[in-house]
Amino acid sequence: MAEKVQDSNPTKTALSDAMKALLSERPLDDIRISDVTSRCGLSRKSFYLYFRDKYDLVQWIFDTEFLLKIDFDKIERTIDYQRALCEYLYENRLFYSHALQNKGQNSFSEYLSRLMTPLLIDRYNMERVCGEYIQECSEGIVDGFINFITRWLTDWPYIKPDQFVALIYKNAFNISHILLQDTVPGKVEHLKKLQG
Repeated sequence: MAEKVQDSNPTKTALSDAMKALLSERPLDDIRISDVTSRCGLSRKSFYLYFRDKYDLVQWIFDTEFLLKIDFDKIERTIDYQRALCEYLYENRLFYSHALQNKGQNSFSEYLSRLMTPLLIDRYNMERVCGEYIQECSEGIVDGFINFITRWLTDWPYIKPDQFVALIYKNAFNISHILLQDTVPGKVEHLKKLQG
């Protein structure tokens, strides 16, 4: 497990610890605010002083434990960020496998998508690739990545983070290879050189 959420506010820390325990036991859809507050001995009013809803608390846990601890200045390659993300999610796989099962408005998967889509657009010149459909293309790629992560955490826990990140890259290369094989002369050789 990742280290305990460290915050100077003991109420937020207690709520976070309670949500982490509950979400490690069951899906987010099965957790009510009263479950969280009962687990840590606080009132619902205390909860709503700091968080809008249970989704906001899950997002705060992710931000506090992962995003605020990542030194983005030291991450030069996308694969380094993906490796760090996958290592963190794997360390907390029960928590995040349950968090990611919830879909729709305010869900953790929607939150991850909102975080990752601009990074993808920035990093890969998606406008050149997708033209006027830049947002749709980027969201589709990110949604696929999030679904792949969800399946990994829930169904394939025997695959370690480094192996999983390697699978992502191998699959991306193979899909590119298949798509370009008959359409663009010379591109396959270029992709093979990139793979090394």
